[in-house]
Amino acid sequence: MKSSKPDWLRDKKLNVLVQLGFERHLEIPNVPSALDLVSDEAGKQLMRVLVAPQSINRPYLAPPDLPGDRAKEIRAAFMAALQDKELKAEFTKIVGEEPAPTGGEEMQKLLREIDATPPAVVARLKAMLNPGK
Repeated sequence: MKSSKPDWLRDKKLNVLVQLGFERHLEIPNVPSALDLVSDEAGKQLMRVLVAPQSINRPYLAPPDLPGDRAKEIRAAFMAALQDKELKAEFTKIVGEEPAPTGGEEMQKLLREIDATPPAVVARLKAMLNPGK
């Protein structure tokens, strides 16, 4: 939304009621996150599964059999490339904001957490997303 309709936030044409993310966006710090509004642990787990896709920014994936040392090299090279001033400027020009990808280790940790979601929570989420099935 920020890149496609920047005037909506800037000119307050949109009233944001809740944020879907693990952290509040710096530009709307007074808007609660969905996780702030859930009180029980199962509800928080459910919300984390729902929010996870929005929390992974600019993912790039590799085959599962990629050796760990090679993955580490690729991750470091990718993050280093994003420090290049020309690349950052071009990205910002096209997207409307500076690149801020989720780090590989952080993404992997999040995916492990989501994979460890208890089956009862997954079943509850499926029922919510597919009522009547």
